[in-house]
Amino acid sequence: MREHAGIPAETQLESTHARFAARRAAGAVDWDAELGAWAAVRHAEVKRVLSDWEGFSSARAASPTGFRPSLITTDPPRHRALREVVAKAFTPRAVAALEPRIQTVAADLLERACHRDTFDLVADFAHPLPVIVIAEMLGVPVSDRPLYRRWADAILGGGGSRLLLGAPPTTEGLRARDEMDAYFADACRQPGRGERDDLLGALLAGRDGDVGLTGEEILAFCSLLLLAGHITTVNLITNAAFCLLGHPGRLSEVAVDRTLVPDTVEEVLRYMSPVQGLSRIATEPVELGGVKIEEGERVVAWIAAANRDERVFADPDRFDIRRRPNPHLAFGMGIHFCLGAPLARLETRIALDALLDPLVHLRASRAEPPELSATGTLMGFSRLVVEAA
Repeated sequence: MREHAGIPAETQLESTHARFAARRAAGAVDWDAELGAWAAVRHAEVKRVLSDWEGFSSARAASPTGFRPSLITTDPPRHRALREVVAKAFTPRAVAALEPRIQTVAADLLERACHRDTFDLVADFAHPLPVIVIAEMLGVPVSDRPLYRRWADAILGGGGSRLLLGAPPTTEGLRARDEMDAYFADACRQPGRGERDDLLGALLAGRDGDVGLTGEEILAFCSLLLLAGHITTVNLITNAAFCLLGHPGRLSEVAVDRTLVPDTVEEVLRYMSPVQGLSRIATEPVELGGVKIEEGERVVAWIAAANRDERVFADPDRFDIRRRPNPHLAFGMGIHFCLGAPLARLETRIALDALLDPLVHLRASRAEPPELSATGTLMGFSRLVVEAA
């Protein structure tokens, strides 16, 4: 969903973080009547909720939502077994091997986009780049990109806040999930599919190996890898472009000194976190931030609020591409730390490096202002049209 249609994206962001700042000033944890959950808004408490899977369960948080068990909705011991199935595809060495292909895809997309007077950074660059990469890794047709985006919009775009609430997905979200299940079930039935050297092949091998994946777990894995494997990176790339366009001095700095690109990516992760918050359920009575939380109560760990905590980050509302250390929580913590974080970082560094030269000559379109697409869970743009400055 789009929040506050007609209000500039900058104003929306400032308003969001002003509310978070007020909540941090009032206390580490408070009751959110709208969500019907406890809200952790300071760095220490958010870090604890995300790290302590025994005290704050992901599996219990996801159980009413209608989404199938997966890496992000299970706890040990099953979580550990599931993670091992695909972990090899995301090791530093495996991810580094993808760099030449990602560079080629980024260059091709940008060359086509920059031939036009205006183009949409989301539709023409930030979205297709990670979708192409994850589709090739999975071994599914890149030509089906429009399908993947429609499913992501239906499941994540409309359901982001519902995931925090623990509510069932929308009818549209369930329909999209069923379509994805049918799509991947068909792919799994292709002759020799389990023998191919790609992620889907690894999942099918896991069905017959020591882990013993169920058919439902394979479908859940496919959906997770396709959706989570691209939507957060789409947001990260677009958020980076938006932040730099809004801070031309920083844009000039990093365009001149490309060694600043990795730190710039980390600062975007902190300053405009693609994942805003995650939900957990307390497994026993616990005290968090001076508040007593009962077993079974929901806790929302607001990553976006933690990443601007004055207790951890100096001048937290300043976009500082030279910020070190930068202990943001954008990829989570503990056993549920994002498995795809190395790939997301690599894709965004490559995308940003390719984008910097044209970006210094561009600005956000005045005729078609940026459209912020914010749900309770995700923060990004549905559209970011740029034109010659």
